Amino acid sequence: MSQRPILPYALGIAGLIPFIVFAFPGTMFITDIEIVSASAIASYAAVILSFLAGARWGAELAVRPDASGHMTLIASMFPPILAWIALLVVFSWHERLGLEILFGGLLVQFLWDFFASSPLPRWYPKLRLLLSSVAMASIAFAMFSYEPFDPGDIQPLLDAIGSNGGEYTESLTVED
Repeated sequence: MSQRPILPYALGIAGLIPFIVFAFPGTMFITDIEIVSASAIASYAAVILSFLAGARWGAELAVRPDASGHMTLIASMFPPILAWIALLVVFSWHERLGLEILFGGLLVQFLWDFFASSPLPRWYPKLRLLLSSVAMASIAFAMFSYEPFDPGDIQPLLDAIGSNGGEYTESLTVED
């Protein structure tokens, strides 16, 4: 089937709404909007990245029900793990770095979907190009609402871990 089906395009475009809404934190009227926006767009990007990996997993099993395409199945596990790590970074440490990780994950997943031989329909890479472009542009806009990552930012985390084998130390303090 070479014609583009309407439903996947309509659903995909509707799925861009959260990316677009939370890409511009200054346009919303919520207290601490930067925190809400980073959490919202990161959470949604993590869900989408996991969904895309699941689509790759499902397509592989549809072609090889005996799971002989084990490398694709294994590789499909990395995007959700990366998304989970990115969420940990966004929620506990550095919003922009977490968003950068998600941006990279979506980019790599897009490249895989676009260039790899696939049992997916011929229209799928074009749909992914459209959706991934808007999603990544939205994340890029959101990223620039936050300070760039400074490697020195890791020092408080290292101080908290300390040199005592990972036991908690009192060196990390919260200031009012």
